[in-house]
Amino acid sequence: SIVTLTGDKGPVMGCIGIKSYHFAKGDERTQSPSVDKLWIDIGAKDKDDAIRMGIQVGTPVTLYNPPQLLANDLVCSKALDDRLGCTALLGVADAISTMELDIAVYLVASVQEEFNIRGIVPVLRRVKPDLAIGIDITPSCDTPDLHDYSEVRINQGVGITCLNYHGRGTLAGLITPPRLIRMLEQTALEHNIPVQREVAPGVITETGYIQVEQDGIPCASLSIPCRYTHSPAEVASLR
Repeated sequence: SIVTLTGDKGPVMGCIGIKSYHFAKGDERTQSPSVDKLWIDIGAKDKDDAIRMGIQVGTPVTLYNPPQLLANDLVCSKALDDRLGCTALLGVADAISTMELDIAVYLVASVQEEFNIRGIVPVLRRVKPDLAIGIDITPSCDTPDLHDYSEVRINQGVGITCLNYHGRGTLAGLITPPRLIRMLEQTALEHNIPVQREVAPGVITETGYIQVEQDGIPCASLSIPCRYTHSPAEVASLR
């Protein structure tokens, strides 16, 4: 795989190296190597050469996978989780830019959701919202391996989360208040927007922690169906 290293002197291209197939033995030919068996080749002659290029311990690395359009208005790319959410926020900003609202609306794109699920917390403590609606992706279960796992499908509308929870350790989840589910469904009906209900064990977003801030913040979560989540090539609909 081709990768980009964000070095001190700018981006540096590289590739993830593994043992040549010709010299692999036994299971090495059929099994994916563990992380400690991988390295990144940037063409450096040695450690000092890599440092001169601006690469050192802690340099961030990202997969190089430019977006590709697929048939039927689908797109394939890395990090659709949560580029799709950011795109949705931009759409909301455009839609409300000409409206006269009697409420304050804050559009927040937070970081570290995949790291500790709490990147949104500093903003919450500053804004102190009365209501929060999270926007994230959710696995689309229209592939052969997940066909019976959930009803969520690409091109059948945004998902309205009824319940999600991580299911491991002490991580939280969200049980959406029924009145918020009804409000979202009624709004979608009035504007002819297709929606689908979602129950998502194994999925968690920052709404699980937003809801317990302050004196308790009512939360809902909207989910954009996405195939192959948390892989280098996720797929979603542009519709």
